[in-house]
Amino acid sequence: MDIYRLVHLLLRNYKLLIVIPMVSAIVMFFLTTNPSKEFTTRGSVFTAITSKASLQELDESRVDFFATKTDYTNLLTLISSRDVMEETTLRLLARHLVLEKPVYSEISAEAFDLLQKMISKEVKQLVVKGNIEKTYQNLVQFQKPEKTNFVYYLLNSSHPHYSIKAVSNAKATQISGSDIVEISYQSDDPGIAYQTLNILIEVFINRYQSLKQNQSNLIVEYFEKQLAKAALDLELAEDKLLVFNKANNIINYYEQTKHISSQQEKIEVRRDDILMEFEAADAILQKLEIETKERFNVNLRTKELMTVRKKLIEINQQLAAHAIFAQNISGIDSVYTQLTASKFQYECMMRNKLDSINLYEKNADGIDISNLLDNWLNTVIAYEGSKAKLEAINTKSLEFNSLFGKYAPLGATMTRIEREISVKEKSYLEILHHLGLAKLKQQNQELMGNMKIVDHPVLPIEPKASKRKILIILIGIISLVFTFLGIVVLELLDKTIRRASNFEKLTGIKTAGILVKDVRKQAIDQNLIKREGLKNVIESIIFRHNRTNQSVIVQFFSNQLNEGKSYVMKTISEILEDMGFTTYSLSLEFPSKEMYKKTAYSEVLDNSINADVILVEIPSLATTVYNTTLLNTATLSYFVVDASRVWIASDVVLLRTFKTNYTGFYEGILNKTNPDYMEDFIVEVPKKRSKIRKYIKNNIIKRFV
Repeated sequence: MDIYRLVHLLLRNYKLLIVIPMVSAIVMFFLTTNPSKEFTTRGSVFTAITSKASLQELDESRVDFFATKTDYTNLLTLISSRDVMEETTLRLLARHLVLEKPVYSEISAEAFDLLQKMISKEVKQLVVKGNIEKTYQNLVQFQKPEKTNFVYYLLNSSHPHYSIKAVSNAKATQISGSDIVEISYQSDDPGIAYQTLNILIEVFINRYQSLKQNQSNLIVEYFEKQLAKAALDLELAEDKLLVFNKANNIINYYEQTKHISSQQEKIEVRRDDILMEFEAADAILQKLEIETKERFNVNLRTKELMTVRKKLIEINQQLAAHAIFAQNISGIDSVYTQLTASKFQYECMMRNKLDSINLYEKNADGIDISNLLDNWLNTVIAYEGSKAKLEAINTKSLEFNSLFGKYAPLGATMTRIEREISVKEKSYLEILHHLGLAKLKQQNQELMGNMKIVDHPVLPIEPKASKRKILIILIGIISLVFTFLGIVVLELLDKTIRRASNFEKLTGIKTAGILVKDVRKQAIDQNLIKREGLKNVIESIIFRHNRTNQSVIVQFFSNQLNEGKSYVMKTISEILEDMGFTTYSLSLEFPSKEMYKKTAYSEVLDNSINADVILVEIPSLATTVYNTTLLNTATLSYFVVDASRVWIASDVVLLRTFKTNYTGFYEGILNKTNPDYMEDFIVEVPKKRSKIRKYIKNNIIKRFV
């Protein structure tokens, strides 16, 4: 469908495009004659979500838009949650039940009376005069998920004031990416709208703060429990180390092992020195004894000398032991003095024993025996002293080796215990750190969850402006659009023949004439449009008559009944007679065998018929078996089709058979066509048009469309 045809389609159905929107607008006008008044109130809450005044990120200025969007989504979802709506509804109901008379800021008189009539006796017994909170608690306890429960039924009903559905109409939106959320509510009662929004904001803020605090409190509680457990584990590990130290006489393991190692090194050095002294004294002593015995035949190992020597050995051992094990070696105490005196005494005794040996001979080397004995005595004293020291220091070395043997496994055990303490301590400190972060987050959540009401709801005085005019205009526009779409869709879905171009496309027959529907339109000249539509047909008939100067026989065919052949013949007859030609109309039937034997119209027509034009109506091809020989003798033939019907498959078969058997001249006449479709065939439909319409059609529509 092109634009030109679309414009014609709209012009053809302009009455529908005017009437239907007008009727729709009028109906909407009467339906909204007494619109209910709506009162709207708004309130704003500062959330601190976008700016995030945080204790954790004091230096941070970066905004996480994804996290912020999630926070706002959670917040807006919480506002519209069922629990918040249910608590708001119950608190509103409790507030109004406590009232003894209507107050404008609470509820109107009409709504108050309806509430009193609606409330059951059971619910009235739940009311505690002057105590809204107690009444609310009673309603909560009374409510049960049962259909017969009045409170539960009221909450889940469609009541305009005390139902979850009504309160759910509250709208919450973030204002231009700020920290402020605006909440609005609309009701037919100004007091109810005002109180509902107040309660909703209060309930929402309490729920939000409770959720935030509970979330952080659970985290803090968890870390506190873990910290107590970690502290106990650390204390047990430290007690284990304490018991271990007590059991092994350890004050400072590392200092003690360091001291033992240092003393051991000193003992080893001293031992080496004493050992060298002992070995030197032993060698000298053996040499002196041998020399004394060989040269002077003096036995230095007599019983008396050995007895004194043995005593001297014992004293030297005691003195060496005392010198090594004394806490203050350089100091002189009573034991050391006594031992020194005894040693001196026995040395004198031994010297006296040697002096008793009166040997004054000189040895082979010229050494006086007295000097030799003195040397031997000094060597014996040195030998026995170093021997005693060596034995004492060996004993001390064994003790230190024993200590090393004891401290080696103690060190491994202590390392394990200290490692265990270190692990417990790190765990404790880590948990303590997380606890500190959790408490910081808790304080931060409390800071961020501490919402403030920026704009408190205002009690509405005047109702919201009515949208009646907008609704009327809107319904008119919608009706116009749907009417237009309906007309276009019906036009596109219309499978009727309608216009000459469709007829020629379906039948393959050239259109010779068009007749419109027999409608009485004041704007259309009926006679003129008939003449214009049948102009080609009339000219063909007159041309044949003038050429032969004989009667012209014109046949009219149709596939189906009621195609309008009679009407077409009558119209052509009237036009010809107005032009001065005589006509004769005949309805041809094939009732008998004799009719099928006729070979020409001269055998059918009466000789008395003397007309310029003979119009013959042939029965419908779908109902009659016709005489082809007879029909082929006609001068002209016209195939008449009703333009308001659908061209079906049987029409195709009938027309194909007709074309096969008929050899004469034939064209088509389209009957019952809409006048607007005639412009496919004639230049212009003869309508009465104003100068403006003529100008628009000739200079705008035809030129540009």
